[in-house]
Amino acid sequence: HAAAVPSLRVFEALLLAHKQGDRWAVGTREIQAVRACLRLVGLAQAADGLVEQLDAEARQRLLIAHALIRQPDALLMDEPERKLAPRHQADIALLLRRIAAEHGLRAVVALADAATALQVADRLLLMRDGRLVATGSPAQLRALARAGDIDAAWLPS
Repeated sequence: HAAAVPSLRVFEALLLAHKQGDRWAVGTREIQAVRACLRLVGLAQAADGLVEQLDAEARQRLLIAHALIRQPDALLMDEPERKLAPRHQADIALLLRRIAAEHGLRAVVALADAATALQVADRLLLMRDGRLVATGSPAQLRALARAGDIDAAWLPS
């Protein structure tokens, strides 16, 4: 996809994602949609910068913008925070939560970091060795751990 083309400007990369599979004419509507999406993910100030100059967190924000520009009903993301420094992992997870809430999207996000998942998720599916161990809200999973129904070591305090 366009985010993988390092010589594109951030705005151009997102505009290409927006126009993918559509006619290539670009008008005011498309330009406004791209600008709004860049603002939504916190990249408005980077619009004229090159994709190759983005740091890891900004690249992840651009990938999220790619997912959002086509106005989906749902987001499905696999460890969007994986390659980020710990201080940015929760930022990306909270960004996804905010966007989903503000835009009425369903978001299914696989997170490897249990602490981040407990901080941002409404509902969790706890998996261990490829098997579903428990489901519920963060409070429900903590209660299961306190009761000894799941290993408390799986959930950070």
